Amino acid sequence: MEYITLNNQVTMPILGLGTYQLKGESGIKTIKNAINLGYTLIDTAQMYQNEREVGIAIKESNVNRENLFITTKICTPNTTYEKAEKAIDISLKNLQTDYIDLLLIHEPYDTSTEMFKAFEKAYKNGKIRAIGISNFNESEYLDFIDKCDIIPAINQVECHILYNKKELQNTMKKYGTVLMGYSPFAQGNGNLFVDNDIMSIGKKYNKISSQVMLRYLIQRGIPTVPKASSVERLKENLDVFNFTLNDNDVQIINSKNQNKSFFGWDWVLNFVCGLIIYSVGKGETDKLGFVFLILIVVKGKFVVRIYTIKSYETMTHRCRGHHWCPVWKLTFLFVFCPL
Repeated sequence: MEYITLNNQVTMPILGLGTYQLKGESGIKTIKNAINLGYTLIDTAQMYQNEREVGIAIKESNVNRENLFITTKICTPNTTYEKAEKAIDISLKNLQTDYIDLLLIHEPYDTSTEMFKAFEKAYKNGKIRAIGISNFNESEYLDFIDKCDIIPAINQVECHILYNKKELQNTMKKYGTVLMGYSPFAQGNGNLFVDNDIMSIGKKYNKISSQVMLRYLIQRGIPTVPKASSVERLKENLDVFNFTLNDNDVQIINSKNQNKSFFGWDWVLNFVCGLIIYSVGKGETDKLGFVFLILIVVKGKFVVRIYTIKSYETMTHRCRGHHWCPVWKLTFLFVFCPL
């Protein structure tokens, strides 16, 4: 394992396990398998609704807590100072630990600086070893650091070969913030696993495409947390510390950058949905119940979006591509069905 040093001198593993969608007994088993294989960085979030599973897996793994690095994130509705304080204690309880190694604001909110004050207090009190943010673009980051007392140690963002975030990484480096990447395989988009160039690079080192993708980020000093559930994939993702990409390899990989998100939902679509829901529900939201919108995306997939209006309370809801749109507070479900 390789490590990086954060701006407060805390050391952090450069590769870990992303736990999104790892739930229940199968989730606990996967996390335990990862720890037993040598993973020490475990990345979770309150939004994932699996902190309890992570806590159970850690307890049952019989690995000393100080040998693990646990990351979690706090999100809406815990976006005030008081709510963030309580949310931190909830995460500590769920994770069955006395401290969290890295705590992040899951995404930018109007009250992010207020939340971060609660993070700073918990950090000073020893509940948190390092604090940071997630999904902040360059302008959001620069605006944020002007208003906080402690510079974020980490900004966790989508980062992979097709969206390499070099400019953001270089900007944050000036202020001491490390870029941490999620979705290192671009969610399977862009045919990266069967890209001839990436496969050829891997063949030179007796590696597969996914290992080349991870090694590229690691050599740039970017901690990353790939998701995996099978023992085979967990082993493959961990087997990336015995080879080094040369300059020509890196140049070829850099040429793949498309500088855009490859998540399956589009910010324009979300903005339109928000406007429709706002228009339909304005003044009648408490009576409305459910709003069903079936939208056809010109990318060859049907996307069924089921929105549940929960209250009058408005929020700034995250849209793709680091854009924002004000919509009614809601929960949503995405169902993707190939044509």
